[in-house]
Amino acid sequence: MRFSDIEGQEGAIRALKFSLRRGEVAHAYLFVGPANTGKMATALAFASALNCVNKTFENNEDACGTCISCRRIEAGTHSDVRIITPEGDQTKIDQMREMIKSLQFAPLGGRWSVVIIEQADTLNPSSENAILKILEEPPSYAVLILLSCNPTLLLPTIRSRCRTIRFMRASTSEVEAMLKRNFDLPEEKVKLIAACSQGAIGRAIRMASDPAMLEDRAAVLGLIRNWPTSPPVLAFKTAETIRKMAEGTQSDTDERTRIGRLHRLLDYILSWYSDLLSLKIRGNDAPVCNIDMVDDLKEQVVLYTRERLQAAIKSIMDTRRYLAGNVTAQLALENMLFDIRPDNI
Repeated sequence: MRFSDIEGQEGAIRALKFSLRRGEVAHAYLFVGPANTGKMATALAFASALNCVNKTFENNEDACGTCISCRRIEAGTHSDVRIITPEGDQTKIDQMREMIKSLQFAPLGGRWSVVIIEQADTLNPSSENAILKILEEPPSYAVLILLSCNPTLLLPTIRSRCRTIRFMRASTSEVEAMLKRNFDLPEEKVKLIAACSQGAIGRAIRMASDPAMLEDRAAVLGLIRNWPTSPPVLAFKTAETIRKMAEGTQSDTDERTRIGRLHRLLDYILSWYSDLLSLKIRGNDAPVCNIDMVDDLKEQVVLYTRERLQAAIKSIMDTRRYLAGNVTAQLALENMLFDIRPDNI
């Protein structure tokens, strides 16, 4: 992974390149921005630039992408670059203790030991207190990169010890241009993916690369489009259908993968209700994500009050959070389906 591979985050990359050029690498960074805007890809590109062994590349500001260090980081096998992911809905203190223990030793194969905390928002209080110790007295060879969609959830003392790098959503035109450069897609699909991605380059790339994502979107929105006028007794069947979509094939039973798919399906549902709320507030000319279903949205929006749509959006977001814990998916989805029905049906 190289900086040159990152789309739409010129400001963040410029700041990191400046650190490399000046030799002023911080020991802790906080990458802040919406989901799927390239925080993880940029963290890996930064780790590659820090540990690249080929020093012939331009200005020493980007990795070469071909040396053994770069190849190992790309493959996820570099001994000095670690990614810490949450266990369930939390990043736990045992994970932080293991990280602190590993940083007691100098890098084995590179110049820097880089630790990427994938969802710093999920650090629990004990984990945050543990990480403060390493932030206060970091080893000279350590670089910690915390990725966060909502940095206000982190302790101020953690934020103050990190150099903040901000990631922004790309414009629809920037996403469209990226898709046209990198994918051979018909114009209508380019426009649909750009609208559905909501400025998240990473999401747009995945949707363009994996046709199943658009198929899942169409399937789940087909259910949700008909749900407000369907008999409430179908809640169980509808929830079961959504759950089975997330489970995939029988051989694909990884819990993390299943939860990730459920979250993606809920994001599609959230986009539907966000579009409804936008139309409710701003009228028929309001921009929407689901541009291929705008007539259905305009037909359905009359069934809802603004307050009911706001409550529906909260229910979807709450369900997403519950599913990251130990709540039964079937029950959570059934409750959500009742919550997102209009009052007057």
